[in-house]
Amino acid sequence: MSAIELSSFVNAAQIDSGLDKLHTVENAVTERTSHTAVGGKLLSWAKLNTTGDSQKSADQSRFQEALKDKFGAEVGEAAYNAFAPSDGKSHSLTKTQVLDSVEFGLTKEENNTKQQNKDAGSDILAGTRKTYGDAVAAKVTTLLEGSSKFARTSENTGQLKETIGEIAKGVFQEHLGLINEDITARISQLKEPGALEAIATSASIDIDWGTVSAEDKTALLANLEKKLIKQSHANPQEPKARQFVNDEKVDLATTNQLQILSEIKTALPGSEFFNRVLGDLGLSPEDISEQVQGKLADDLSHELQIILGEDGTKEIKGDLKSTEKKIILQAVSMALLKDVSRAEAKTPEFTAAISHFDTEGDPKTTAYLEKLLSHLARSQVEADMLAGKSFSEVGGVAGATKAEVWNQLTHLETASNALEEFVGLLADQELDASKFGEVAKSYAENAKSSGADDIGKILDIQLNKIFKEQPEAKQQLLQAVENGQLLNHANALGAGINLLRDTVENQLIVKANRDGIDPDYAVLEVNTLTATATRPIDYLLSNFVATISNQEKLPVVNAQADLANLSETGQAQKDVAVKHNEQVDQKYNSIMQAFADPQEDKENGSKVAAGLALNLQDQFRDYGITVTF
Repeated sequence: MSAIELSSFVNAAQIDSGLDKLHTVENAVTERTSHTAVGGKLLSWAKLNTTGDSQKSADQSRFQEALKDKFGAEVGEAAYNAFAPSDGKSHSLTKTQVLDSVEFGLTKEENNTKQQNKDAGSDILAGTRKTYGDAVAAKVTTLLEGSSKFARTSENTGQLKETIGEIAKGVFQEHLGLINEDITARISQLKEPGALEAIATSASIDIDWGTVSAEDKTALLANLEKKLIKQSHANPQEPKARQFVNDEKVDLATTNQLQILSEIKTALPGSEFFNRVLGDLGLSPEDISEQVQGKLADDLSHELQIILGEDGTKEIKGDLKSTEKKIILQAVSMALLKDVSRAEAKTPEFTAAISHFDTEGDPKTTAYLEKLLSHLARSQVEADMLAGKSFSEVGGVAGATKAEVWNQLTHLETASNALEEFVGLLADQELDASKFGEVAKSYAENAKSSGADDIGKILDIQLNKIFKEQPEAKQQLLQAVENGQLLNHANALGAGINLLRDTVENQLIVKANRDGIDPDYAVLEVNTLTATATRPIDYLLSNFVATISNQEKLPVVNAQADLANLSETGQAQKDVAVKHNEQVDQKYNSIMQAFADPQEDKENGSKVAAGLALNLQDQFRDYGITVTF
């Protein structure tokens, strides 16, 4: 049976004939009288019995389907159920049922459309609010009130979103202009003669205005303007969202800027504070160039502005003199000590002292060591200055810097000697773990570097020196690599370190249980306790293996221009070098893999653990534990 459109039901229901019941015949809906024709005979509906019930159910079903076709499954079903008989019996379809159900569906559909429009409009305005802030979104909402297009947002969301976006952009530009005008007006008021002075007096901020230049005031107001602009950003995550600044925060930012000005004036060159800081270092203002002294004001301002926060309203707590002293000391370090340390490192005496590290006669090696050791010396003295160390006994900070350059060379020599022992230990068939740990610790303590890459460069220089002086040492080391001895040593070290940590952890757990302490702390403490014995080994072995593997590698052409010009022979040589280097990487990576994830080695692992434990007796005593293997 074909479907009947809902309009057919509505048209039939609207006929005012005094009859209320409807029934369906093929594709039509008609009024139903008290009689109907069945098989060519006129019969009363009351006598149809089952036949009549089937017709009623069919009428109801076809009306229900018509509602669903018109309004959709959900709304159509709801419209039908709202007025359908619910007593479980078959009932005739009535005009009242049809009209009420259709009215229900139309109302529901209209409400759904309104809600969809409302939701779509809310989504668009939420995007506007997120991008431009509440003020702009509120203004856009006001402008759209009464708009028939906005009332039908769901019909063309994409186009309306674009249109509203353009409206919001225009409102934002107007809003932004007003905010910027407000900030500009506030700054202009502070440019009036006596304005800043009055605020400082009111806030009890002591400033010698006779020392404050027009440039100082201009700089202060420029910093303040930046802070106010930051205040106007309502949401740091949405840079376009802006709001008007409020008086309270503006006043706080202004007084903070005046406080900073007061601090800077009392710490600049020529001030009692500045001269005292230099005096403690054995220096006078004449030792610092005018250029550096002039830049100091900018450095002080920059650091103190950070303390105030981006919007300039953070409370200034405590005395700022310690911060100012730190800035002065750092300026002295960069300006004076850098020159002093570089000059000392370039003296003939120092150049001669480091010459034996240049085994290839390469000026770059000498230049590198001069730069590195002078940098390390300056950094160490700067750290001592910031820690409050006195330099009076060494002739002031300049003398201390010169001495520290030589001290750094001593560290380099000590580390080099430790590395020489380390190479010998690796070549030995029997691994002396105790000695190995001592040597690694000595190297780690003395092999300082200025960056992550420097340790590799230092090791390269030191190994070249060792191998130049002792060619047999290199041969023995490479032989230990090739015959697997270094791999076995690495595995034994890894197994021993793991055994040491596990044993120490167990002892700490036993002690914790005995003392009534949470045993979980043992897991946290074990690394701290064993670190002095294990970390230097990890540090030296990993860097040593990386360096020695690089020394075994062949040079490979990588530059694009050089690759393009390679001959057939050159390409073949490159392929050989690449394959060789891959094999080298595989060989040395397996050594470090054995160290990091060792196989079980009960005999050698126990020996290594026992040897490393000899270097931890003081720590074991401090923790009150006994460790044996």
